[in-house]
Amino acid sequence: MGNQTLPRKQTRAAFLMSLGSLSLAALAGCAGGAPPDSEFVGNYLSTYTLPAIGENGTFSFTVEQKGRMVGSFTDATTNLVYAFDGVVENKGKFTGTLKNGTTSSPISGLMSGGSSGGGDFNITRGVTQYQGHFTIGGSLTTVNSDYQGIYSGVYGADTRLLVEGKTLNGLASYSVDSKGNIIGSLTRGAETGLLTGSIGNTGAFQATVKFASATLPLAGTLIKTADGSAQGNFTFSSSGALYPASFSKSSSAVAGGDSPYKASYRGTYGLPEKGENGTLSFTVDPSGSMIGFFSQSLNKPVGTLVGSVENDGGFSGEVTYNATEISGLPAAEQPLYTKRMIQGKLGARAGAAGVSGDFTMAINGVTSAGNFEASIGGSEVNSSYRASYTDGGFFFAPPGFDASRVPGGKFTSASSVEIAVDKQGSIIGSLGSHRFDGRITNDGRIVGQLRGTDSAWYPIRGILSKVIWKITPPGGTTPADYPGIAGNLYVTISGEEYPIAVKATGGDGRNS
Repeated sequence: MGNQTLPRKQTRAAFLMSLGSLSLAALAGCAGGAPPDSEFVGNYLSTYTLPAIGENGTFSFTVEQKGRMVGSFTDATTNLVYAFDGVVENKGKFTGTLKNGTTSSPISGLMSGGSSGGGDFNITRGVTQYQGHFTIGGSLTTVNSDYQGIYSGVYGADTRLLVEGKTLNGLASYSVDSKGNIIGSLTRGAETGLLTGSIGNTGAFQATVKFASATLPLAGTLIKTADGSAQGNFTFSSSGALYPASFSKSSSAVAGGDSPYKASYRGTYGLPEKGENGTLSFTVDPSGSMIGFFSQSLNKPVGTLVGSVENDGGFSGEVTYNATEISGLPAAEQPLYTKRMIQGKLGARAGAAGVSGDFTMAINGVTSAGNFEASIGGSEVNSSYRASYTDGGFFFAPPGFDASRVPGGKFTSASSVEIAVDKQGSIIGSLGSHRFDGRITNDGRIVGQLRGTDSAWYPIRGILSKVIWKITPPGGTTPADYPGIAGNLYVTISGEEYPIAVKATGGDGRNS
């Protein structure tokens, strides 16, 4: 689209003469064959005016491969949205229809002036024809967005629009950054869809909401309110049809202003059910937009996080992976790194030193629970378990690593626990003769992966507690206090969980 040279703007008289020569046969394509590919394929945002009646607003539309036009007109004064359906020739002539409820208005016109140009059109309302003009781009491209901030409310769509037999309605929450980029979510029952798009300073926006089973474009106009509510009319596009919808206030609207979570964070995360753990880093800007990454241990692909945070700490987003990295993985692992949806809740830590939280992440169609801890700035979480641990030769019956209840000879029990926990809470070492990589939170939740006798990695999750052991050292006669840890873990093998016990000396033994 950007490299096409469109016809120069005609004079008003020549333009009006050209409207009389529009041919429906020509718009449908040449006789005996399919119409050619359109030179205008793309997405457009524009402003329009109808000078005779003082009307102005936004005209948002998409041109498909064969010239079909789908979009919406939004009257800036009344905020009324008209669904637009039409077709455009490669010479720029277009015809179509505007619909709102039972009201239908024919429109015809001419696109001209390039991708930053616009066009003229005639629209008939009732029995009266009005002349108008639209300008593509321009004021809709924003640097310092008038809509920067956090918005919350409810939304509802025409009940004729069904996804999996269900109507679309629920909560709307999203952030707008300084460039007018939108990111947030729309709920549909218990499901949350990721909302992404852009908005101009006129309030016109185009966006897409992605649910697990459907991706729907939407376009319309947002009205700013002082309390952070989302208000406005828009249309959903589904299967070639447009359906009216609207944003409105809700009693749970969040307060406006800068996000209380604005800062840069760095810490660790874990998905216990998957045995996945690693580090995360993200930044929340004043509008609540979130961007960062998930870096999984064991040299797995790094995922890029894009999302948004509400003032109450609720957040949602997507984690995406580099296609080249994924292609280098074994075929069985590649489905684990398709785009992941994430949503959860941030909670302030003591002294506002960072955040911790819980979340759910959809991995290859399966949703699993996870948790994280992060501190503000570049430093890592200051793990209370930071230390080296060993069985110390003290534990034999049962041993420091007891896997006797795991079937199939996957693990060999032994009195040889050797692990180290760093400042991040990351763990590396061995349980018996088996390598262990994992992470522990300050409340003792542990996740990781343990390598079996078959060289396969198995997910581990569980709880470790600090203890003070009463142990008589070798050759001694009097028990002495030895700080250490003890806990129970579960290993997942072929979908079944089996218990493992661990105990070791090391650390300070204090739980506070």
